[in-house]
Amino acid sequence: MGDLVSDLAAAAGGPPVSVVRELSLPFSLDDETLLVACSHSGSTRETLEMFRQALQGGTPALVVAGGGLLEEEAQAGRVPFLRIDAPGEPRSALGFNLMLLLGVLQSCGLLATPSVVAEEAMSSVEAAAAGWAEEFQTKENPAKQLASDLDGRAIVIYGGGILSGMARRWKTQLNENAKVWAFFEALPEALHNSVEAFASLDGAAPASLLLRPSGCGVQLERRFDTAADLLRVLGAPCRVVHGPEASPLSQVLHLLALGDYASFYLAMLRGVDPSPTPGIERGKALLDASG
Repeated sequence: MGDLVSDLAAAAGGPPVSVVRELSLPFSLDDETLLVACSHSGSTRETLEMFRQALQGGTPALVVAGGGLLEEEAQAGRVPFLRIDAPGEPRSALGFNLMLLLGVLQSCGLLATPSVVAEEAMSSVEAAAAGWAEEFQTKENPAKQLASDLDGRAIVIYGGGILSGMARRWKTQLNENAKVWAFFEALPEALHNSVEAFASLDGAAPASLLLRPSGCGVQLERRFDTAADLLRVLGAPCRVVHGPEASPLSQVLHLLALGDYASFYLAMLRGVDPSPTPGIERGKALLDASG
């Protein structure tokens, strides 16, 4: 969620948004910084550690969680708390959490997301998602076509502009739902390093997806064109996924939903249940056992 908010804020010329996934903050905080602690369970260790650091330093904070220790400590510290009330796995709540946080930032005067823009974006993605439903066959279903193209391959997702963070989201959904190897890269940076590796794969290149936003400006468009040309010349299967010609929020929600559908259909093709995450649970158990 944080990456998507960061991309939208940058596109709107809003305040800088930094996403931290570590056990400690890599920079110092002050009273002009707002720390938003987000955890579906309310017990994510990294989030708790950063929240406690913010409290100790007197930094303004906001907690978005489903309960857990974060709720208890937010209430004890008189920190504003917003409850995540969405069914399903934590990763399924991202759209809910995104709109929740955008609403908060709008109320604080930090990032404008007018109601008309939000409503239009949600209506647009709802209409698009109707065509990705299970009853539509692969030949007329873009989400199923994507899944079919990706089946049996490792996957690299390239994102740029307002879809930079979306590349990470697609990567994690493919990991968690379809249980496949997937990685993400950012443009234009990938043109300076990672594309050099494709020539050594001798026909075994991973599938490449380029998440290309509309209206991203001539400079970024040229780099997407170059990346696509390079990958094809190097023999890497490459597919460009375009954001619709709409507002940044509409594009983000559209690609968010499309990636979720595609990862689900890839799980079906592979015969795996997308819901359980035994590797994640095993890792948590090992961490708990180690103290």
